[in-house]
Order: sequence, then C-alpha cells, then structure tokens
Amino acid sequence: MESSALLELQDTGARLRRERLHVDAANPGCILEDFVTWYSPPDWKEENLDSKDDTSLKKGCLSGRMQTEGNLWRELWETAKPLPAAKQAPLFDEGLAVENIFTSMVDMPPSELLEQPFLSLLKPLT
Repeated sequence: MESSALLELQDTGARLRRERLHVDAANPGCILEDFVTWYSPPDWKEENLDSKDDTSLKKGCLSGRMQTEGNLWRELWETAKPLPAAKQAPLFDEGLAVENIFTSMVDMPPSELLEQPFLSLLKPLT
C-alpha cells in the first residue's frame, strides 16, 4: 500500500476510534448500526414498512461496504473499549485552533488585521 494511502487510513482509523469512544460514552449500549446511521448515513440502507395503525416503521441494514469482512469500521467498533468521556482526549484542540489563527494573522496585511476589531466596535452603534 502506498505510504500516503496508509497514512490516510491510519488517520481515518484514529478519528473513527475517537468518535466511537465519544458516541459510546454518550449513548451506552449503542451498536455499530447506530453509529453508522449518525456518522455515515449513506452506509445505512433504510426501508419504510407500513404498519396497521398508519405509522411507518423504519428498518434498515448496513451497506455492502460496511458488511465486508475486515471492514475498518467494524474492527474498530469491536476492539475499542468503552472509556468515560472525562478520560477521553478532546475532539477539538483549542491550542491548535489558536495557533492556526495566529499563523494566519502573520500573513495578513495590517489594514485587514485592524479592520475586524474596528468593525466590531462599530456594530453596537448601529
């Protein structure tokens, strides 16, 4: 496998694992199908079944991709151990976000840099 494809697969796996842990902490007892309907709706094939009392029941199944042997999503779901939310790494890295803001400000012309605070000062006057 090409190194860039392998890195992408590892990144996807790490992201899916983190998401799985967060979903499991918020929804104890959820199953892979619950996760897929939320995280990857195209991989959930839904059927509407009409019931006798004019309400429709929803039933479905995983897509073929999700049902294949050795599917990364299924393997991660089965191997990841539940972990309380307080012990999980955060999904959002505030430090990285701030660093990206400062990095973009370095390349910004001074007029643009001062425009935003100036406009926010004028906003309460309108």
